[in-house]
Amino acid sequence: MTILTFSFFSLLLFGVPSPHLDEDRLLAANSVQAGLTLQPVKMAIQKGLLNLGSQFVRTPHPRPQKGVNENQVSDHPNPSEALLTVVAFAEKHMPNSAGALKTFLSQSRDQAGIQRILREGSQLIQQVDDHREKFGNDPANILIQATQASWQLIMLGHQMDRSSSTPNTSGIALDDSMKKPIRQLGSDRNALLLKVDRGRLEAQRSSIVEWESDIKDRQKMATRKIAEQLEEFYAGIAGPEPNQRETLPQPPRNADSIDQRLPIMVTDNDLAAAAKLNYQQQVYPLFEKHCFQCHGEQTHQGDLDLQTKLLERPLVKNRTKWISVLQQIRNHAMPPPEDTTISRKQRTILASWLHYQIHHFDYSAVDNPGLEGVRRMTHLEYSYTVDDLFGMPLQTRKRFPSSMSGSSGFANSGNSLFIEQLLMERYLQVAESIAGKFMSAKVEATASRETFFRLTPGPSFTPEAAIQKNLTAFLPRAFRRPVSLAELNSYLKIFKTSFRESKSFEIARDAVVQSILISPNFLFLNHSQPTGSQSEKIDHWQVANRLSYFLWSSMPDRELFRLAKEKRLDQAEVLSRQVERMLTSPKSNTLGSVFAAQWLGFQHVGTRIRADPIDNPWCTDSLMKSMKMETSLFFQSLIRDNRPLSELLTADYTFLNEELANHYRIEGVKGKQMRRVKVNGVRGGIFGQASILAITSYPHQTSPVKRGTWILTDLLGTPPPPPPPGASEFAEEIEESESLSFRQKLQRHSRQPQCASCHAQIDPLGFGLEQFDWFGRTRTRSRGRRIDSRGTLPDGTSFTGVSGLKTVIIEKHIDEIATQITRKLLSFGLGRQLEYYDEKAVRKIVADAKSDNYRLQNLIKGVISSYPFQFQRIQTD
Repeated sequence: MTILTFSFFSLLLFGVPSPHLDEDRLLAANSVQAGLTLQPVKMAIQKGLLNLGSQFVRTPHPRPQKGVNENQVSDHPNPSEALLTVVAFAEKHMPNSAGALKTFLSQSRDQAGIQRILREGSQLIQQVDDHREKFGNDPANILIQATQASWQLIMLGHQMDRSSSTPNTSGIALDDSMKKPIRQLGSDRNALLLKVDRGRLEAQRSSIVEWESDIKDRQKMATRKIAEQLEEFYAGIAGPEPNQRETLPQPPRNADSIDQRLPIMVTDNDLAAAAKLNYQQQVYPLFEKHCFQCHGEQTHQGDLDLQTKLLERPLVKNRTKWISVLQQIRNHAMPPPEDTTISRKQRTILASWLHYQIHHFDYSAVDNPGLEGVRRMTHLEYSYTVDDLFGMPLQTRKRFPSSMSGSSGFANSGNSLFIEQLLMERYLQVAESIAGKFMSAKVEATASRETFFRLTPGPSFTPEAAIQKNLTAFLPRAFRRPVSLAELNSYLKIFKTSFRESKSFEIARDAVVQSILISPNFLFLNHSQPTGSQSEKIDHWQVANRLSYFLWSSMPDRELFRLAKEKRLDQAEVLSRQVERMLTSPKSNTLGSVFAAQWLGFQHVGTRIRADPIDNPWCTDSLMKSMKMETSLFFQSLIRDNRPLSELLTADYTFLNEELANHYRIEGVKGKQMRRVKVNGVRGGIFGQASILAITSYPHQTSPVKRGTWILTDLLGTPPPPPPPGASEFAEEIEESESLSFRQKLQRHSRQPQCASCHAQIDPLGFGLEQFDWFGRTRTRSRGRRIDSRGTLPDGTSFTGVSGLKTVIIEKHIDEIATQITRKLLSFGLGRQLEYYDEKAVRKIVADAKSDNYRLQNLIKGVISSYPFQFQRIQTD
């Protein structure tokens, strides 16, 4: 029976609205006044149900077993297992009705009857789930829905009994047992309708007219569609011809086959056993038999070669890849469900062994600080560096294309910073422009000009002597380290050659400056490389450079150069004071505008993420700029004030100007200047900031999946495995259903076995942000439906809205956030992707900061004093 038919059926039998019709209670209360002619519909449905009994033939077969998990996906690929799910559900929620079901199932093998039980029972389970998702656990709600479901199963039981030659009195007993709940239903229903209507009207005083119009439109649409639904219903009453009926497998004699599909839960006992497994005899043969055919050296489907990956030890070298494989094994996605040769016990062995190898690896014996290879500056670092070097804004940033992110997720990742011919030509053009602009008469008073190029030829200095004095001061600054005599002489030679040809000191001086600006010694960082096979402490100059490009995305200042020259940057107290000093400088704003923007992804607002200005004139460039500035300034404030990491989500303030405040419907903020503003619990923290909400949405539509995945991946550092092919597409019958909200469509889509386990983690997190639209504005309704922002996590924890989501994440996952931001800070500070041997340092930083609530400056200081930041070693593998 279709959902809409059942909706009208329940309404007519009890006067009870269905959870599947939007604004259902108001529709139920006003259906008679709307003049819907439903009596023929009622008679048709009753007639169809009476005819149902003729479809069943009594043939004995074994009774299904108990113990089925009621949360099992109702549309299980194996119908026999789904039948057990229906029975288990009935036994728990309506034990009297379950008696009629089990009586029928123990006496009949007629496939049409079983198919109807499966279809009707699965729908009832879905309806109860949807009802609770939408309206919660109010006792009156539960009574209404349970009574509807029980009565529907009772009627099926009566029809089954009529088809059996063996008298069955369970139907009579069921009839009597339901009289009291049905009588109670009448009074509870009236009280419930009054309660809900009052609440809705109070919340929507300004929208009464809109509501009434919406209800009438939906009633008209329901009236048009009821005839189509009835035709479909009549066709289903008779069922297929006997020779066309589908032959379904018999219900299993026990619940083992159902357990085969439940996710593998690795226990402590499993891990203890995994530690003792013989890899060659007990583990490798399972991979070889069940995995290598698709993911071996010759095939490597999905670009996954497990046969080779297993040789790369320890497995934590490819930690992310193996975590994904582990998830696929746990969720029965790999080996695929059709591989019936692998038992649940064998899956558990593979999952336990992988879990042990990945999550219980002993990092204490690892001694490898890694190597920060020589890399060029990013375009942004280049711009900030030349501005600081010459003491003036030279506006070079616009002359370069945007940098691409590397494997670390940051633009400063060394494995993505190459120099191509086109880029070298751009460097030449920019160097020529800088030299000319810096040496112009308009900037003769700048500090850098006075310090580095103050000398010109005259009575006291020849041209060569003047340029030598200038270069002696300038070259160490440009190369950010001491220079050798040979390096100084090479640039003197350039000057002499140019001066001899041009006879002009200014032209020859500009040629030298241009040569410096295109030198690898200027364009590249991390010149000091290890020489031996053992770990070596980086020198003081490299400490100064790592510090400045980490915290400022620019070159060291005079204070850092002085301390490096005095060889004092290896002293813990000196280093700590320098970090505190540098974080108070406006230059550290890059931790918000560069680090946080690339970590959280909001740098794409205004470029990849923007709205069509024709259809959305409110979405101006200035608004999108303010959105990015809000999150950037907010993150910077947490660092400068050394706030606990939890305030990333729970802070009671943000940064707004008038345009952004109007976007949020916050009053009292005037002017274009961004300033700190106290906000409520909904808007406070990054979950309430438009930049984050926009990058996790589709154009004009929110996406609980994108938002949930962003929380898991970017914020918590626990990404779900990649979706299977076609997983993003709704089934046609779900996609085209107008009676389902997007949330209901997503829930039904996510119940597919290959999707359920991941969506159980992802979707609830995304639902918690549904009170914000696709560009960060608050909302209570979407497409005529009230927003449902409740979520239930896999461990059973429930919450409502963004406030509840924040609380759950802080209470349960603050350690994961701390670990994630530590990994990101260390990766950004080193300019490279982290490797497995860096995990030891990450864990120490997190452990040291935990006692003080993960204050952000403490995390940054921990990164700077860490083994990978202070040491380096040549990598041999």
